[in-house]
Amino acid sequence: MATLITELAALFANLGFGAVVIQRPRLCRLHLDTVFWASLAIASLLAGFVSLVALPAAWFFSQSDLAMVLCVAGIAFVFQGAAVVPNALLTRLMLFRSEAILQVVQILVRVATAILMAAAGFGYWSLVVAPLVSALVLLVALLLISGYVPRFRFSSQFIRANMRAGGSYFGSGFLSHLMSNIDYFIVGRRLGVDSLGYYQVAYSIPDELRNRVSGPLVKVLFPAFSLLNARDGDLLGAVNMAQRRLALIVFPLAAVILSVARDIVEVLYGEKWAPVIPLLQILAVGGAMRAMFALTLNVFFAKGRPDIGFAMGLKTSPFVVSAVFVGSVWGLQGVAWAMLLANVFFLYPAHKAMQMIGGGIGEFSSALLPGASAALITFLVFSAIDHSIAERVDRLFAYGAAIIPVSFLILAYSFGFGRVWRFLRPG
Repeated sequence: MATLITELAALFANLGFGAVVIQRPRLCRLHLDTVFWASLAIASLLAGFVSLVALPAAWFFSQSDLAMVLCVAGIAFVFQGAAVVPNALLTRLMLFRSEAILQVVQILVRVATAILMAAAGFGYWSLVVAPLVSALVLLVALLLISGYVPRFRFSSQFIRANMRAGGSYFGSGFLSHLMSNIDYFIVGRRLGVDSLGYYQVAYSIPDELRNRVSGPLVKVLFPAFSLLNARDGDLLGAVNMAQRRLALIVFPLAAVILSVARDIVEVLYGEKWAPVIPLLQILAVGGAMRAMFALTLNVFFAKGRPDIGFAMGLKTSPFVVSAVFVGSVWGLQGVAWAMLLANVFFLYPAHKAMQMIGGGIGEFSSALLPGASAALITFLVFSAIDHSIAERVDRLFAYGAAIIPVSFLILAYSFGFGRVWRFLRPG
């Protein structure tokens, strides 16, 4: 429950004003102070709401200690709200190295606090307090690195002028979070807890790869695209290059998972998890496509039109939910295929996003071709290894040996053979 509160705090704390700080072409200190106090006020109200529902929640779940847990965990909203402006400033200034270091420090502080409190006998409170300590440390570090010091100033005019944009940023984020979990709800409700366990394991592997690859890239490119907002020709070229490079990463990764899913599941989880194998293969392909659409739809945000992206999300979401619901009739594989085929519904929003910068679905498709070609080569190589070598240990060694030449070919295709060779050549 404490973890859920922490996740909701990150989602609800700023209601999209952090994205406004990143995207807005011109900012002054008054704007920053306004966003800081607005975000802090919203976060404080949410923390108060959590405290109000704590007692009813404890009664509903028949857990007397839950009320105090929720009240303490709700403090996470306040820390997240206060961190909106300094965090947005680091992203706006593209200080991604500092952000990465802070994320590592936050994780280390959270783990260390949980371990020390558990060793001291605090029990479940270690899981409640650890996220708060790490959030406080992150807030202090963000304020120090960004150099931002809030002042007691507020512009209601700025809030009114950006309320629609902030709401659209928030709505898009909330809708994305909801759609990322709706298949879990449908599987658990219609197919049972055991099926949900299989599905979560299958979904977690490609989803983790997608989050580690496309997630940071989308975050990096948001301020970069925003800087090119006024120059559609430059923005189109930057988007096409980003699409091409991302496809050359996520498509071959999906091909690897597709071809060696059996070994991945049996090595990591054991043979009893065999039902996960076909699900993993289907979801890996769907995950790669979602990564590409996430990057392309970022154009709406960079152009300062999150309202269009939010409206597109509202239009496509019912089709995705319906597809997953219908797919559940055929069991877990039906749901997995529905998630894969549901990517078709994102073609129109991608086309509209590309149109805004002078392109179209043709440019989007052509940017995917190099990645698709690399994925085909990767799939053939790893599938040949999978079918020709009987012993698993020998196959794993062969996979490792194949990664080097395949990666080199993909890099050479992306950046040019001579450039990659000069980079890798000793001396």
